Amino acid sequence: MSQFKNNPRLWRLPNLYYTDTDSVYFDGPLGDSFVSNTILGKLKLEGIWDEAVFLSPKVYALKNQDSLVIKVKGVKKETIDQSITFEMLESLLTENNSITLLQNKWFRS
Repeated sequence: MSQFKNNPRLWRLPNLYYTDTDSVYFDGPLGDSFVSNTILGKLKLEGIWDEAVFLSPKVYALKNQDSLVIKVKGVKKETIDQSITFEMLESLLTENNSITLLQNKWFRS
């Protein structure tokens, strides 16, 4: 990921919005030299999104006409599916806005 973070002008890359261990999100397409579904070491195009909200590491939402992806580290998928919308996460971009989530967690004793 460091080649994308440290050398964007060298590679003439679009604006970089978010990276994680195995993913990068740009505001435009990458050149063919970076992308392949079969060549080891190249990136695989997983999707093209119309809107995205990146709040912090592992907290983001992606939306297009066909699908919605919401990830919130530490929150169960069923809680996300039942309680969180793209618009809720988008509202957190406004200063002093917050949301409260309730979920049950079970621990072994």
